[in-house]
Amino acid sequence: MGLSENLAGVTLLAFGNGSPDIITALVDYNGDTEMMYAELLGAASFITAIIAGSIILIKPFKLNGSNFVRDILFFIFSCLYILWFMGDQKIEIFEASGTIIIYLIYLIVVIVQHIIYKKRANS
Repeated sequence: MGLSENLAGVTLLAFGNGSPDIITALVDYNGDTEMMYAELLGAASFITAIIAGSIILIKPFKLNGSNFVRDILFFIFSCLYILWFMGDQKIEIFEASGTIIIYLIYLIVVIVQHIIYKKRANS
């Protein structure tokens, strides 16, 4: 598809990795929204910390610091946003839409960074 590893990771890989978690959470939904979010955030935290750390221990590699910081900052912001709107025990449509908007902003930032990186590499 001509995508860079970074773009493929935040789009195709993210959807492929996150889809089973989301489908399982929705199929097994029993009204406990707080538990559903806790499971999803727990899975994301596990992947970010344990899986990434294990891969680095097994096969060290060079990490692009700006991409890593960007990803972690968006992850932290998303978690804080979810904690904020979960505080009143109700989820409104605009709050749920906000999580999708955060992801779309994240994709735009990734694409813009990729374009800037390509322009710098070509100059």
